[in-house]
Amino acid sequence: MILYILKDIYMQMTFSSIMKTLLHQFLYNPNVHDCGWITISTHRTPEGAETAKETHKSDAYNDWLEEYPTEELQLKHPFGHNEDWRIGLTELSD
Repeated sequence: MILYILKDIYMQMTFSSIMKTLLHQFLYNPNVHDCGWITISTHRTPEGAETAKETHKSDAYNDWLEEYPTEELQLKHPFGHNEDWRIGLTELSD
């Protein structure tokens, strides 16, 4: 009897997970000590979110190189210090 109940619960969980639409968010935090994460973009695939994250991070790195062109300045102001780039997963609500 318990096996039938567990099988029924498993089938319900499987069906409900199939019906969910999961979205991958590219999240950015400009200052992890003072701010929360901002959703920059939302994607259907993790690859899309990862591409957006890498593009944003690359652009930020290029801006950092312009702002701190010398090695001395770069050592005083390391790239990405206090910043965070990440991928989050969320469920699309009706």
